[in-house]
Amino acid sequence: MILQDLHLTPQRQAHIYATGLLTILTLGTFAVIAACFAALWGVVELATLALTAIVEACNIIGQTYASADPMIRFLLLVALGLVAYKIGRGLLRRA
Repeated sequence: MILQDLHLTPQRQAHIYATGLLTILTLGTFAVIAACFAALWGVVELATLALTAIVEACNIIGQTYASADPMIRFLLLVALGLVAYKIGRGLLRRA
C-alpha cells in the first residue's frame, strides 16, 4: 500500500502527524518521569544502605569497647579521636 493511493486530505494528514507527534511526546514524558522516580528510589536506597553501614559499624565498635580491657578502650578512644580530628580538619579546610 502506497501512501499516495490513500488520497488523504491535508487536514487528515495533519491529524495523523499530530497524533503521532503527541504519542511520541506522551511516551517520552512518561519515560522521563519513570526515570526520575527510579533515580530518586536509587538515591534513597543508597542513603539507607550508607546509614545502615554506619549504624552497624558503630554497634560493633560499641560492643568491642564494652567488652574490652582498659588498654584496648584507651586505644579505641585514641583511634576515634584521630578519625574525628582528620574529618574535622578536612571539613574546616573546605569552609
